[in-house]
Amino acid sequence: MKSSRSLLALVLVAVLSTTCADDEPDTPAAPTPNPAAPAGSVAGTWTGTWTHSTGELRMTMTLNQLGNAVTGSVNATEVATSIAGNGSLQGSVTGSTLDFQLAVPPGGFTAPMASCSMAMAGQATMSADGRTLTGTFTGHMSGTMMGGSSCGGPLNGGRFTLTR
Repeated sequence: MKSSRSLLALVLVAVLSTTCADDEPDTPAAPTPNPAAPAGSVAGTWTGTWTHSTGELRMTMTLNQLGNAVTGSVNATEVATSIAGNGSLQGSVTGSTLDFQLAVPPGGFTAPMASCSMAMAGQATMSADGRTLTGTFTGHMSGTMMGGSSCGGPLNGGRFTLTR
C-alpha cells in the first residue's frame, strides 16, 4: 500500500512539474478573421428590388462562385400580389461584371401561377467595394395560370439593385 502511494505521488509530481515548467502565461490565439470574398467574387447573399414592365419584385439571390462560374438560388416575391417564385441562376463573372441566366420552372411559383415558368437573361456590375450589384435584364413568362389566364409574356426594361 505504501509503495502504491509513493508511486502515485511520484507520478503526480512528474505531471505537475511538466505542466508548470513554462513560466510564460498561456494566452489564447487571436481569432482568425473571416476572409473577405476574393476580388470580383459575387459569392454570398444579395437582396434588393427588381423592377420590370409588369411590376416590382423583392429578390434574394444566394450565389456560389468557383473560378468564373456562378450558380445559385433565387427567391422573389411580387410586391403587388405577394406571389412568390423560387428558381436558379447560372452565369459567369469577368472582372466586376456578372452575365447570368435565371429560370423559375413550372411549380416554382405559388398559386395562382404554379403552372407558370420564367426565363431571364441579364448583366450586373458589382461596385468597387463589392457590396452592391446593379444591372439590367429581359425575360419572358410562359404558361397558363389557374383560371385560364396567360402567365404574362415579355418582361422588358428590367432593372435591379442588390446589396450584401
